[in-house]
Amino acid sequence: MEVKKREILVSIIIALISIMIGIFISGKISDSQDAGRESYQKAIQIEEPEIFRHCMSVNSGDGLIYGELKAVDTVSDPNIEGEWLYLSKKTQRYTMHTRTVHTGKTTRIETYWTWDTISVEELHSKRVSFCGVEFSYEKINRPDSHYIDTVETGRHMREVFDGCDTSYIGTIFTKMADNAISDGSSFYLNKTPQETLDVVKNAGRWELVLFWVMWLILTGIVIVSFCHMDNDWLD
Repeated sequence: MEVKKREILVSIIIALISIMIGIFISGKISDSQDAGRESYQKAIQIEEPEIFRHCMSVNSGDGLIYGELKAVDTVSDPNIEGEWLYLSKKTQRYTMHTRTVHTGKTTRIETYWTWDTISVEELHSKRVSFCGVEFSYEKINRPDSHYIDTVETGRHMREVFDGCDTSYIGTIFTKMADNAISDGSSFYLNKTPQETLDVVKNAGRWELVLFWVMWLILTGIVIVSFCHMDNDWLD
């Protein structure tokens, strides 16, 4: 493929326009991140239950509160041991499938087996406590669940369990008002308030890096596609 001088010139113009648009978009992303980080940086840092209760009662606003997240009422399943804050049970069936395989000029039907999920059941605590204060389950986003066990329940049948333990240590970011906290408060597992600030700061940097990587790749694709086009109109 021969690239004409005018195609090179237009490609440079496309790249410059794309970079300017990228700078504008990244500026908007950065402004949004700054606003979010400012909320975290201005948040009251709390580690004592008494101070936590007081701040909720006087509408103190944003807070980074460090403490233990515990299930008040646990959940369980008769097929596994233990008590859990959250429990997911996937019922799976080992199922035979067929597919058509083409090899050269010949065609054959191939069979294969997979574990297919036929139902999912989720259980969770109705109440949790954090930093010594009790809340409804929905008030705090739980940590990610982890694999627990797989139990064979019959011929070609099994149950796969994932769940969350009954207690975790970490920090929540929330708004304290009217003797309560905001719904869906973010929970930072095994992080102090200061470590949580560092996480938020670093996450913002990586979002910008990822944006620029994707934006430059997209720009490159546009330029290469342009150069492969029939650009006789440039002559």
